Amino acid sequence: MPDPIHSPTAPTKHTHPARSLATLAAGPLAALAVYVMFAPGEADADPISPQARATLAAAAWMAVWWIAEAIPLQATALLPLVLFPLAGIATLDAAAAPYARPEIFFFMGGMMLAAAMEHAGLPQRFAVVLLRLAGNSPARIIAALMTATALLSMWVNNTSTTVMMLPIALSVVRILADRQNALSPIQARHFALAATLGIAYAATIGGVGSLFGTAPNIILQATIRTNYNYHLSFAEYAAVGVPVMLILLPAAWVLLTRVVFRVPSSLGPGHAVLDDRLLETTPLSRHEKIVLGVFLLAATLWIFNTPVNRALESLMGRPRPLPEAGVAVLVVLLLFLIPVDLKERRFALSWKTASSIQWGVLVLLGGGFSLAAALRANGVSDQIAALFSQLHGLHPFLIILAAAACVTMVSEVVSNTAVASTFLPIAAAVSIPGLHPFALLFPVAIAASNAFMLPMATPPNALAYATGHPTTRDMRRAGVLLNLTAILTVSTYCTFIAPLVTTFPTLDHPAPEVPPRSVLE
Repeated sequence: MPDPIHSPTAPTKHTHPARSLATLAAGPLAALAVYVMFAPGEADADPISPQARATLAAAAWMAVWWIAEAIPLQATALLPLVLFPLAGIATLDAAAAPYARPEIFFFMGGMMLAAAMEHAGLPQRFAVVLLRLAGNSPARIIAALMTATALLSMWVNNTSTTVMMLPIALSVVRILADRQNALSPIQARHFALAATLGIAYAATIGGVGSLFGTAPNIILQATIRTNYNYHLSFAEYAAVGVPVMLILLPAAWVLLTRVVFRVPSSLGPGHAVLDDRLLETTPLSRHEKIVLGVFLLAATLWIFNTPVNRALESLMGRPRPLPEAGVAVLVVLLLFLIPVDLKERRFALSWKTASSIQWGVLVLLGGGFSLAAALRANGVSDQIAALFSQLHGLHPFLIILAAAACVTMVSEVVSNTAVASTFLPIAAAVSIPGLHPFALLFPVAIAASNAFMLPMATPPNALAYATGHPTTRDMRRAGVLLNLTAILTVSTYCTFIAPLVTTFPTLDHPAPEVPPRSVLE
């Protein structure tokens, strides 16, 4: 039986030196090709500006290096700090400013809060509570594991959630394997496959449910702020993200336990899956109580951020004195200040724990924000919108469906953060009469995360593959069905259902003139 994960890693990529040189050269060559391609001709009535040409060239360079992973993704994200001043695209100050946008601190604070929760052991305790409710049905146990993973992944990094939950799933797999005659060999294998892949898929799906659940959601918020001067609140995102999550999670469970891998609903008489050792818990410690209390405070301030800020505005006379990013930093500071043991100078969060977050993701976000700001400032967004003017004759649902499918396919082989950084500014530039911008931007952002087919598509997929249970064939069988389900779900929801249950706001240019309560005219 495959060993449980001790130090899970993604499958290693072995790249031939010649290929490495080719991918390195492809970036600047793509930039040169784009710069020459958009050179103004004598017949051009409205030639593209030199700054816009240079911005497009830089975007092509970054996109190629992100897709090919010629160098680390985070290193590519630093290119604007060098290319933009040299090419006259932006000053260094302007290029560097997006690396410190409020969204960066929102994501940083969220990751530090999640690190404090992990250090206190709250996620494992939550998972055990759900396992107790599941009883001894293998199918229900997988449902409990997936539910716990998805709910945790709304607040904790997808990768960290998977690392925490996979050992629990593997413990159940081992217990079932040790129970003679509880399951047939094929049933035991199907349970192991559904459990490991279920956790990976649930981590990805859960990340869609909250604004800082995954990086593309933060990029969505920044894209909307940059292009429409509108602040997408935590609650406004959840109005779309949570329903999509609630649809995809049961769909994934059905596909894994009823369609692709047949998992029994019950065991033979006299058999139990879970033993007391696995479900054993102790009373909440002071550390756990503090972190849980701060987490509940953060969740409350994020969910009710708009009414909280209205109350503060009336008292202080300043607009939005406590935005989501401010809440994130506030709760982290509280964790640094609240003592667990004052005599030993132990606090709810130490810098050692806080500094364990994935800092590279913040750099990657900053690079995407800097590129998006340059595209907007130099008029490239208007050029892109003109290129897509021929889509006006298509039904909006077909446009959304095609965009979601394209982004999902690319995300199978490219980092979801890089995909979102590349495609969301393009989607924001597309103005379709009768189509609210959110109806296109939300599916693109969500599709950037929904890659379920390949081991290297997402870190959770790679971690599930590293357990040794699912093969690439197993992942393709389950993943292609879930990919199709996700594409149809997000496209259908954002086109037809969202306008019935939520309110999309009226936006500034380049948004089309549509009533605020409608996606389609």
